[in-house]
Amino acid sequence: MSSSWYDSNGNSESFIVDDSKPLRQFHPNQFYKVCPKTNGANSNAPICGDGSPFCFYVSKPSQRAANNERLLIELMGGGACWDADTCKKQADYLYVNSDLLDITLGRSCQEVQYGLQEKEVNILCSGSLGETDFSTYNTVIIPYCTQDVHVGSNTVTYTDNNNNANDDDVYNNNYNGNYLKVHHTGANNVQSVLEWIYKNFPNLRHVTVTGCSAGGTAVPVVQQLLHQHYNHFGNRNTQLAAIADSPVFLTPSYFLQNGLSNWNPQQLLNKIGVPYNKYKDSEDYPTQLWDFILRKGDNRNRWGFVSHTYDPVSLIYYQYMSGNGGDNNNRRLDDNNNIDNQWYTELTNSISFIENKHHNVKSFWVDGEGHCTLGMYYALQDSNFEAFASNIVKEDPLIGTARPAFNAFLLASCLGLGLIGFLIFNKRRRTLREGREVDDDLFGDQNDDSGFTTRVSWKSHWKKRTTTLLTTYEDHPVVTGYALCICLYFWFMIIEEGFCHPVNNPSFGPNAVGLSNFGINNPSLIVYQHQWFRLLTSNFLVTGALTFFYANFYLWFRVRHLERRMLNEFNSPWLFVTLAVVLATVINAFYCLFPSQQGASATAIPLLMGLHACHLTIYWNSFVRPFLSIAAILLDFVLILIFFPFNSWVMMLTALVAGPILARISRRFDSWLPGPMDVEKNMKNASTFDQSELRSNGGDQGAVDDDEEVSYETMDERVASTPDGTRSRRRKFITRTIFCAGLALFVLLIVPFFINVVASPNKVYSQPFYTGCKLFYTTDIDGLSSSSFVSNDDENEEEKGGAGRRIMAVSSDFVRWLQGDDQDRGNYQCASFCIPHMVTPVFKQVVHAKGIPIQKGTCRDQGYSTKLLDKTFSAFAYSLDVELYSASYNNNDEEH
Repeated sequence: MSSSWYDSNGNSESFIVDDSKPLRQFHPNQFYKVCPKTNGANSNAPICGDGSPFCFYVSKPSQRAANNERLLIELMGGGACWDADTCKKQADYLYVNSDLLDITLGRSCQEVQYGLQEKEVNILCSGSLGETDFSTYNTVIIPYCTQDVHVGSNTVTYTDNNNNANDDDVYNNNYNGNYLKVHHTGANNVQSVLEWIYKNFPNLRHVTVTGCSAGGTAVPVVQQLLHQHYNHFGNRNTQLAAIADSPVFLTPSYFLQNGLSNWNPQQLLNKIGVPYNKYKDSEDYPTQLWDFILRKGDNRNRWGFVSHTYDPVSLIYYQYMSGNGGDNNNRRLDDNNNIDNQWYTELTNSISFIENKHHNVKSFWVDGEGHCTLGMYYALQDSNFEAFASNIVKEDPLIGTARPAFNAFLLASCLGLGLIGFLIFNKRRRTLREGREVDDDLFGDQNDDSGFTTRVSWKSHWKKRTTTLLTTYEDHPVVTGYALCICLYFWFMIIEEGFCHPVNNPSFGPNAVGLSNFGINNPSLIVYQHQWFRLLTSNFLVTGALTFFYANFYLWFRVRHLERRMLNEFNSPWLFVTLAVVLATVINAFYCLFPSQQGASATAIPLLMGLHACHLTIYWNSFVRPFLSIAAILLDFVLILIFFPFNSWVMMLTALVAGPILARISRRFDSWLPGPMDVEKNMKNASTFDQSELRSNGGDQGAVDDDEEVSYETMDERVASTPDGTRSRRRKFITRTIFCAGLALFVLLIVPFFINVVASPNKVYSQPFYTGCKLFYTTDIDGLSSSSFVSNDDENEEEKGGAGRRIMAVSSDFVRWLQGDDQDRGNYQCASFCIPHMVTPVFKQVVHAKGIPIQKGTCRDQGYSTKLLDKTFSAFAYSLDVELYSASYNNNDEEH
């Protein structure tokens, strides 16, 4: 990057991609240029008015605000033309001025805004409007190069009857003396952008659409296309806000009769059901179009109309659209004052009609002369406009809609519970049948009276296979249902959030924000934002592919043995369920109460480790080498602690301590809980228990072989053998069930209340991104830039001169730009950044070796209260966000 902001970006080619590249592969907080693929044989291909390629610009928010639920769409303006005369005048606007727009490539929204502070434009994604922080929004900027207010689907050759054009006046490759070929394909371009949006943002919740001039004219159409795609059957899945800034609103009859058909907007308007043929000849065409879209849309979505009381640009188009280049014969107006009055009167009457009919539409009039520019810059100069706009774009709670994570958890948990219930029911039914004569059809052994074996039908064959498979899982239904739940929930999470860089999550899963979306335990969000659901969802969450396989290993080779034994001994899964619920609650509670340094942790792995520890405690004598099992657990503890940062040592240690304690407590309730009553005594007296044979069998890490059933008399069997034992057993089962359910409910209710009163977690972790890294700051920006941690590009790291030298050069260039050649560029005094847990030790060593003064904490903690901008560096497919601060505003900072 050059030290001068306005110089072209030497690495801009790295940020020019075609529309097949998915959004998840874009680096955060950097603008990309997305160019749809064109097919010459396709008449609907996205192209500019002169036939040159059409591209649009995209930026994701920084990593700490990463999401695919919020989107800001800005439609650029730039006039319109509909005949030879007007298109000659607009010939310079029939292509995208890449020299101007490409300076954004590779830069963040705040960088672009800071660099353009001398220009009269505003980059909305660099800041906030009221409570709506657009820096957390994904941004799509749609350039304008077709002169049809983004709605055309036609190619027209305009002839110059007077032959008065010359090459000095017209710079268009399609101009050839007597004719001018113009591709009015704005609708095709908009559709290509929307198709890309639909593919990359399948679950949008909040969308803001803005546009200036010609872009503002298309805002209602784009808003309705989005509404049709995301909201169905009256359900408001996506909130849409729209602000049209200085649109070309009035359409005199001359234009309707002689110009509108050249654009052929009917093709696009038909997609939203507009009766084009009914409206096309009416001078109230824009009013009717707005009215139709508002009636068809959701009246909970808010709209804004913005205009100056005197708009010279709109006035010029008003005259030209009236015919004869502003002579306005159609209106028979005598002088310019009458034209001004006529334009203002018609415009205000039309907008008043819409406002009175649709209460979700509001207008704002900037008193004075002016038009618009990108990002509503001129309107924002009015001190009252921000309050008006913030009310339009503020985010509403979408009642009745659910996030994908909630739907995924609901589906996974319901299927898991359904499988548990089915396995329990199937086992009871099979047990009853075993007491009677076995149904021959169940096993496919059908014999006729002659003694010949009949052929087994395919239905009986599959029924037998299914029965055999179900029988395998009947001895541990809860573990089976839980395994199904975490499996489905994990894959739903991967489909929705994808995989992040292994540095951010070494277990190969989503980043910290993605894990937060799917309900990881975050004490800060639980306490300060009352997200109690995390105490539940975290128990079913594994953080990545490696921990997913780790969890399944624990379930199959360790935890299922505990449930099988409890179920076989007491004919009820209640003890195992109660044990798991209480243990999970204790683990989550201690994590919330303990001053956590990482901020977020999944509970599934610690819970399974705790259940295995419980298994060891209850059935100690059944393990051949119990101390080897303890060593294996400790090894797991160390490996998970080192390599999987989203599994807290606090949770694992709590699980390993609480598991054995709960196991011992459960023994004390022989007459209440359905637990292993007198297990040790009975196992010692069991006549079929052979220690020598047990040692020869081995088993997984010291456990008894599952197929070797240990026979001993349980307390329930003793009671059943006494007089009136059946009634006593039934009463005992009901009592135990009520007690277990009451205990679990009590724990679930009292623990959240206790956490809310006692816990005081670090508030910084209320932003989920920071749970995946450690915060550092430095006041030595020069020292940071001269290090080789970061660079501005990752596509060409092996260019001439070597990767290390290139990284250092690019970083140094960036800092020179930060310091600026001008005296009024501001003073960058502190840089704050967050280093992933996995690489923090290495980072500390390198920083110490280079002598760079890096400290734990943030710039804000050190009194640097003014955040100037964000910058994202990228190296080897990894991105690092840097926040730049100064101690106080200077005059320029206050203004911009």
